Amino acid sequence: MTIKLMNLHGSPYLGIFCSVTDDVALIPEFVEAKEEKKIGEALGVETIPLRLADSHLLGVLARGVGKKFVLANCVNEDEVQFLNDAGIETLVLDQTSAIGNLLTLNKEAGIISPVIGMREREMIEAFLEKKLYPMRVAKSD
Repeated sequence: MTIKLMNLHGSPYLGIFCSVTDDVALIPEFVEAKEEKKIGEALGVETIPLRLADSHLLGVLARGVGKKFVLANCVNEDEVQFLNDAGIETLVLDQTSAIGNLLTLNKEAGIISPVIGMREREMIEAFLEKKLYPMRVAKSD
């Protein structure tokens, strides 16, 4: 396993700025070309630079598996269209903003915060074709 050290926007917390699956990494548009290449090569994925909700906090606003991403309710239609044009399937939530903090996934299933309502949870399960288990982690929603 190779470990690469880097900062984005002066922060070592890449998970705030990026949302990554086995296929694609959504990265902030401010990332320089050499950093984008380093991320793509280190992870072995396609990189897509963009903003969501006019923000660089992609890890907070998107969570995905494969080439499917669940997006926060605050993203705009141009951003969704950009992702769709890049071959990314999207589901924009009605009520939830920080979905990246409330959902984690792997190829088999996912853990979702119990604060997400049943209706949205069922929408996400149907879209991702994954069973989601509501639970708290480390006593946190």
